[in-house]
Amino acid sequence: MNGTSKPSSSSTAPQKPLDADIALLASLLAQSGDEGDVEGLELQELLQRLETADGVAQGVEHRLDEIIGNLDQMLGGLEDAGETGQKREGQGEQDKAEGEKAK
Repeated sequence: MNGTSKPSSSSTAPQKPLDADIALLASLLAQSGDEGDVEGLELQELLQRLETADGVAQGVEHRLDEIIGNLDQMLGGLEDAGETGQKREGQGEQDKAEGEKAK
């Protein structure tokens, strides 16, 4: 196991695993930042920690990209709905003006 598991493709990924991944990443970074600890570790173990941290960071990055993509889609939908609503209002005012002219 090298710690580079694929993140789920679900756009509704629960928040808890993301929090857990961030906590794990912070823990791994804190461990690798301890110079007293690092001296006693084997190179292989350090590489394994780095691979694990990289895998977790990539998973977190992927999830954040999905969240940003979903927000972009939602904003695009709201903008489209707003434009459609404005067009309808404009058409309604135009129809009303034409109706008054016809009287």
